[in-house]
Amino acid sequence: MMTDQQQQQQAVHEDSQYAYENERPAFGSEINMGGGGGVIIQENIDNRSLAQRAHANAKLCGMGMLAGAGMFSEAYFLFAIGNVKNIWKQLYPECYDGDASCSENLVSSLTYIEVIGVIIGMLTFGYFADTFGRRIGSCSTAIIMCVGGILTAASDASYLTGQWIFFAVALFFFSYGVGGEYPLASASAAERAEEAKKRHSYAHHIRGKSVVLTFAMQGVGNFVNTLIIIFILLGQGCDGASEDCSDRSLELTWRLQYAIGALFLVALAIGRVIFLKESKVWQTNRTKSDEIASSAKSGNHRSLMFKHYWHRLVGTAVGWFVWDIVFYGNKLFQGTIIKVIIGSDATIYQTLEYTLLNSGVALVGYYVAAFTIDKPWMGRRRLQTIGFFWIFALFLICGCAYEDLSKPENISWFQALYYLSSFFGQFGPNSTTWLLPSELFPTDVRSQAHGISAASGKLGALFSSLLFTYGSGGEALDAKIIFIVCAVCGIVGLVVTELFVPDVTSMDLSHADERWELILEDRENEYSGDAVNAEYLSRFERMIGIKPALKSASKAREDVSKASSIEKNPALA
Repeated sequence: MMTDQQQQQQAVHEDSQYAYENERPAFGSEINMGGGGGVIIQENIDNRSLAQRAHANAKLCGMGMLAGAGMFSEAYFLFAIGNVKNIWKQLYPECYDGDASCSENLVSSLTYIEVIGVIIGMLTFGYFADTFGRRIGSCSTAIIMCVGGILTAASDASYLTGQWIFFAVALFFFSYGVGGEYPLASASAAERAEEAKKRHSYAHHIRGKSVVLTFAMQGVGNFVNTLIIIFILLGQGCDGASEDCSDRSLELTWRLQYAIGALFLVALAIGRVIFLKESKVWQTNRTKSDEIASSAKSGNHRSLMFKHYWHRLVGTAVGWFVWDIVFYGNKLFQGTIIKVIIGSDATIYQTLEYTLLNSGVALVGYYVAAFTIDKPWMGRRRLQTIGFFWIFALFLICGCAYEDLSKPENISWFQALYYLSSFFGQFGPNSTTWLLPSELFPTDVRSQAHGISAASGKLGALFSSLLFTYGSGGEALDAKIIFIVCAVCGIVGLVVTELFVPDVTSMDLSHADERWELILEDRENEYSGDAVNAEYLSRFERMIGIKPALKSASKAREDVSKASSIEKNPALA
């Protein structure tokens, strides 16, 4: 015979197992096709077999693919420029050799146009999503990206400069939508994961994994874009050791790869408009904040965010800034670095093969990050610190020993170091900088904080583009100096992370909202919950003395009395 306690545990186990077996979201589920992450509710992993755990993780990866469709399209289009640039150089040589028939400056400025569009989208949609909701924001970004994506593939004019003007406008429009995708996808993913946890209070829930698996679709988009270009070239016989592709084949290649990407965007826009539902966490907190806003004591949300969370913004924004110097700087010069590895006479196809390999290594980094970020021995801050440390160490070695490493007899070592840096970039700051703003700020200002942090990152991308392209007296920096700059960014990111970034891996996000409500009412000194416990504060926050409010003696006696009553009669809880 089982005791009452054993019977209760079995009932909970069966209920949890039922949820595990039956919580298979249909295509029309609110967590699919959205600017947010899918979640799997898991019972305690000690009570499940290896096959059950693998099944749950496979479902979580599948839902991450649907929820991260926007990030997939973002990477597919934005990183495509790096992949097709060599095609353009061969197809339109007059645009790269100063010929008056084509504006070289306009073609060179496409990267900057792209980044500026993303920054504006991040800032405007960050505010838009906090004010009007996650659903309307996610649908808007999908529609904008869809229109912009179609126009990039269709860019044409009677003369080359006109074609690039058309392409630049389409790219800016697309990039504006992409900018909105960043704060919306991250905030929605964290909120939907938190919502699911509350619905199943007994379940073991993994928030970080949900969010990072959504973001991992960026890596998938980069990988798939390179793969599709390779397949298109193969289909036209452009796969040999020599460049034997006709101009028609090259033009078909770059336009067709954008057209295929546009098909993904059409499906994304339709899916969101039809199926995506609003974040319940945002709805609940919006109602509360509207009620508080009617109070005379309520202040401006953004100004209060800067007043109480400026140090966290320093951590998320500066960390993202230095990381994007590394990330986009290396994307910009990836072709140059790969040609050092495989030789300067490499064909377009051969360069793409090595680019695909590098993208594959980076993709592994995304998924290793996702499956370790919630572990008690890892967490967000430690993962970001590890990533920045290895970025510093690996690029410092590449920079200091560049002359020796670039010799033919040492090229395998150079390749290994470079690919390791790609892995630790994703298994580290690329995943965590996207996740942290969605967890470190209250729901009311979460998208705005994420938008500001992400925009700071894109300023880093713009800075790296200008510095690496024109930093040596108007000429491009040497590869050795680029590696040294990236190493410096790694150590700066490490220090900023350790000082300004708290680790809230195990904290319920509702605690931050509870504190925020009291901040809005000018009663912050009354808060004494988890959001200000030392475990969930950064080193800087502990240094400046953020701590729980001291309870009065009468309040303490009241809490003890209430706890005693609940212990005697659990129904009172």
